[in-house]
Amino acid sequence: MNKSKLISLLSFIGIGLVVAMFFIWQSMPTTDQIPQPDTTSLSQSPPNKPQNIKVDTKIFFPNQLEPTEFSAVTRADGTALQLLKDLAAQNKLELSIKEYDFGSLVEKIGSFSQDEQNAWIFYTNGVVSSVGATDYQLNDGDIIEWKYESIW
Repeated sequence: MNKSKLISLLSFIGIGLVVAMFFIWQSMPTTDQIPQPDTTSLSQSPPNKPQNIKVDTKIFFPNQLEPTEFSAVTRADGTALQLLKDLAAQNKLELSIKEYDFGSLVEKIGSFSQDEQNAWIFYTNGVVSSVGATDYQLNDGDIIEWKYESIW
């Protein structure tokens, strides 16, 4: 094979390779066309199931020197009012709750009812609660107190 035919053949092969590379390169997806893995399931952990927490509840009845105490393991997503309802049901304790536009009001625990002079006041960790028992989300180690107190 003479030298000129060899150069022509190699040139033809080289051009063919360049054209082939060009088409291969054109058919390759750009980074915005490459399917991305679904990271929403990786970055967002599944919602945690409510864990159990320990909450102590004290009810101060006016005819007792010491409060009636309950220690309960309950759901972390529970409220103080739900805990009171559960404790009342478990301990056969009479409980009366009235619903209002602003929330729920505990009217009676045991034999003591709210009247013009006294009401059941809700405390969390030794302080009068700034929110109602319906809205108070329980925390591990809370001490919930219900005190029958004079409102005058």
